[in-house]
Amino acid sequence: MRGRLRGRSKDVATIDMGPMIDMVFLLLIFTLVTARMTEDSVVELDPPASTQAESRQDNAVHISVDRRGDIYVNNEIAGHFAQAAIAQQLAKKGSDHVVLHADGQTSTADLMHAMDVSREAGALHVDLAATVK
Repeated sequence: MRGRLRGRSKDVATIDMGPMIDMVFLLLIFTLVTARMTEDSVVELDPPASTQAESRQDNAVHISVDRRGDIYVNNEIAGHFAQAAIAQQLAKKGSDHVVLHADGQTSTADLMHAMDVSREAGALHVDLAATVK
């Protein structure tokens, strides 16, 4: 009787933990599969209107400037790294053209800052996107 534990009687109830562990792992897997790990970030803008707007389709780099003056590249806020992010996108697309999508409430100073950052990143042409009136 070496393998038996001493002091343990046969009438003690035991709980089988196997099914509970299976359920916990199923709930964990369900949570991981259904959870969104990253949120899609979309910059909501109200662009200015113009009677001189032209439609263009090219390989320009599109950046957004919201009403607070934050610069977004590929719908991700660039912050202090806006110049590097724009330069990377210009090199990736092999382009020297940037199109600024600004909110109608964006200040002129913030818009000029975004244009300056684009020029410093290597853009030779910086255009402002607008809707047609």
